[in-house]
Amino acid sequence: MVLAIALLALGGGIGLAFLLGRLIVRPLHEVRERAESLRAHCVHDLGAAMQALAAGDLTADAEPRTTPVPVSGRDEIGQLATAVNGLIGGTQDTIAAFRTARDALRILLLDVQAASTQVAAASGQIAGGAQQLAQGAASQAAGVEEMSASVAELSSMAGQM
Repeated sequence: MVLAIALLALGGGIGLAFLLGRLIVRPLHEVRERAESLRAHCVHDLGAAMQALAAGDLTADAEPRTTPVPVSGRDEIGQLATAVNGLIGGTQDTIAAFRTARDALRILLLDVQAASTQVAAASGQIAGGAQQLAQGAASQAAGVEEMSASVAELSSMAGQM
């Protein structure tokens, strides 16, 4: 009889330990998985995209892939899950801000490129106008030279008379 009670108590203790283990271990496992996903995916990808941007690559992207931890209580595990969810949300906000800044930089660079094309075209027009002006000045100089020669010839003829 004592042995039966001891076995029953042992079985109940094992069952209770298994139940408590599931109640504690499963939520902790979810929190750990989300924290690892945040580090391995979101934070890593954001760092790589920022390094690419610093090197002039505007095509690199970061994808916010980590989903929040379901919070089911207000105990320490629930508080830990809430804190990890705050980190996930903050990182996702940072990824969104990075994307916005990168896209704005793309637009700005396209505007600068268009403006530089316009400046190059205007410079070409100015150079063409300057070349025409130089040709006109050379033509006027030749005309003045001819006129000077003609005046000299007239002067010489007038002196002979």
